[in-house]
Amino acid sequence: MKPVESKRRVHLVFDKFRGSLTQTEINKVLKEILPTTLEINEYLIADGGEGSLEALFALGWNSIEVVAADTLGSTKKSRVAQHGEQPIYAIELAEICGVKWLTSGLDPLHSTTLGIGQTLEALRKRGAKEILLFSGGSASNDGGLGVLQGLGIRVLDKNNSIVKFGLVGLKRASVINSEDIARVQELYSEITFTMVHDTHASLTGNENCINLFAQQKGLGRLSRYFAEQTFEKWAALLQGINSSFDPQKAGTGAAGGVTSPFSALFNTKFTNGFDFFSQKTGLVNSISPGDLLFTGEGKFDRTSRDKKIVMPTIQLADRHSADCAVIVGSIAQSERNFLANQPAVKKVCVIADETNSVEESMSRATDIIVKNFADEIRGLL
Repeated sequence: MKPVESKRRVHLVFDKFRGSLTQTEINKVLKEILPTTLEINEYLIADGGEGSLEALFALGWNSIEVVAADTLGSTKKSRVAQHGEQPIYAIELAEICGVKWLTSGLDPLHSTTLGIGQTLEALRKRGAKEILLFSGGSASNDGGLGVLQGLGIRVLDKNNSIVKFGLVGLKRASVINSEDIARVQELYSEITFTMVHDTHASLTGNENCINLFAQQKGLGRLSRYFAEQTFEKWAALLQGINSSFDPQKAGTGAAGGVTSPFSALFNTKFTNGFDFFSQKTGLVNSISPGDLLFTGEGKFDRTSRDKKIVMPTIQLADRHSADCAVIVGSIAQSERNFLANQPAVKKVCVIADETNSVEESMSRATDIIVKNFADEIRGLL
């Protein structure tokens, strides 16, 4: 076949294909399909969840070791990132206490963010002046209770006893010790925080995190009902600390509400992972009219319409009069129709088909992309 000649600039902006292809691997597949004469730009972008540290390391950040509690409270070694020698640090919740550490299945009642609070203490003692928390990839629904506990803030029940970790502890929370709050706020008064999230979910309200994500974290219908009530009570306790705290603000429900105590206690900003990394990698300023962007992820579902990677990439292409092609592992027909209706989207490629299971298809993802979509991909040039 005669090589395709094109002067279009190509940008590869993929999320990971969980359990199948990494971003580097999917980029390699596309580069093998596309003509070598093209200008092809690769961007390692994370949505604020798992993979955020690797994206930072690719940008030159350093890896340092901390010791903190995992998802169920057991102590382990973990990594955080430091921006050169500057007092700027980044924590990836998925690395400290994310769902990937639950080797025996989901535990929505006891999963805790204790390790985040402990990591904050370690970084404060290292002289941190700015701390970023990448909050995706969580398993917890504790409203950030564990963060306070890791900072040494006593949260008490109506009998004045310290509550347990996780949602079971949050349900009994009645008092946050004001002396502990004052002490911790003084210790952290010169540190600024940025919450880098992958969802618009709030702590309470119509778009609250329990309503949006608790089911996939293992909570049944009745448990979700009681969890929403628990979060309403928790929001009131946080407002008792800071009357300007808004539990319906987008992002306060990220990672089961882990970001809420930061908003209530500290000098905290919110952004999403795509905006953060598209700025850091230069992607946001690299798109020109007529360019072709490739994006995709393992499973595109309704939550993918949120501020993750695929939709912001499509919107970026649209703003710059560029085109976009989407490759996904699996997708419902309703979501495929949704993507096809986006003005910038010129092609949607789905790896899984009706003849094979999603698992089988994803295990052969590279072969399927090359065999089924190579000509269609080259045809976009």
